[in-house]
Amino acid sequence: MIRQPRGGGHTLFFFLVRIKKYTNRMRPCPERSRFLSPNVALQRGLPPGRRHREELHAVRYAVVPGARVCARATASHRGRTSCFAEHSPRRKSCPLLSEAVDVVHAPGLFISGLGPYEDDEDDAFETLILGPYAVGARDAQMKRVDFAHVFGSHAIPENVAPRFYTRDTVIPSVDMLRDFVSRRLTGRVPREHAACAANTAACVTTLRERCALMQELRRRCTQDPATQRDARRFLKNVFLFAMYSRRWAGPETPYPIAAHETRRNVGQHKPISLELRGKYVHVASDGDVRLRDAGTTRADETDSGRAIAMYYAHLQAAHTALARSAAHGFLTARLLLAIRPPTVDGSHWPAEERLWETLFAGERSVAMGTTCTRQVSADLLRSCRMLAPFLYKTPPAWMSFEGSVDNIQ
Repeated sequence: MIRQPRGGGHTLFFFLVRIKKYTNRMRPCPERSRFLSPNVALQRGLPPGRRHREELHAVRYAVVPGARVCARATASHRGRTSCFAEHSPRRKSCPLLSEAVDVVHAPGLFISGLGPYEDDEDDAFETLILGPYAVGARDAQMKRVDFAHVFGSHAIPENVAPRFYTRDTVIPSVDMLRDFVSRRLTGRVPREHAACAANTAACVTTLRERCALMQELRRRCTQDPATQRDARRFLKNVFLFAMYSRRWAGPETPYPIAAHETRRNVGQHKPISLELRGKYVHVASDGDVRLRDAGTTRADETDSGRAIAMYYAHLQAAHTALARSAAHGFLTARLLLAIRPPTVDGSHWPAEERLWETLFAGERSVAMGTTCTRQVSADLLRSCRMLAPFLYKTPPAWMSFEGSVDNIQ
């Protein structure tokens, strides 16, 4: 009897596994699809009453070891490859999605004269380079901004963010800015640029302190369901109040994301939601907005092109949700407003101002009637998106929409 050498079966097994993995790397990416949320389906104008799917077009990319970047894989590529769908965050941050051949490093914030921009010796420490960052699904871009213009006399995040504006309003994420200070500026800045470096570090310190407040919010909500419930109810009411201030027509109608959509009056240019017709709105003692068959305030009442009854109901409900909360002081101090421009990864810098202050405290608050709610609506919606990850494991369905909300003048 011929005996098989010990371990031969395992050797053959692992050989076949490697062959299969290699073959899979060379295959086209499998087709993928996902269900659209009802809000996104409405926004795209798809027929209501059914669930809609969208195709996620995927392309195979190679993951470069140790560099956190992607490279287009070819049939001769022998490295590990992955299929990144069109909506994949990793694909959006892949620097090789653009056709530019000189974009070969990981996304981040850099400065001229230091790697990977050592060739800029004449402009050393004078130019900030942000990128590559994705615009849309495929194209990656780079942005160059004067270092002194951004940080020469500015250390407060609210003043720093607008200084990054060039052809667009994208700014670096907090993590990018923090990594820039710790890895590229510490101990390497010439004396003539010391003030800029100090202001950069001060800006990072301020942002980290504000992010720490929101991390405290996450921990408290994880441990205390009542606090989490109050915070979530407040956030939902703020979000819907902002949408009604933008002349939203109500449930089962698309959110007005673009500015031109907010100029169409409810009840005149677009019909009010069928769910509101003939109903009465009631704000419960816990901060919930409920529709009833009888009451004193008609839910379908309109004024100045807005569903005015729902507009005021959600503002009142937002106040009730936090005013009655046992964690009122804790929550009002940690539910922050978002600074206007988005970062390269879609997040936002937290502002010093609180959502409670914007809505209810001070002479310039929304409740005092001295601030145009349509003008602040975009800031409120950005703040809700910034805070949602600290209150939810996954974004709630009522918060889903495509694109960035336009500012309204």
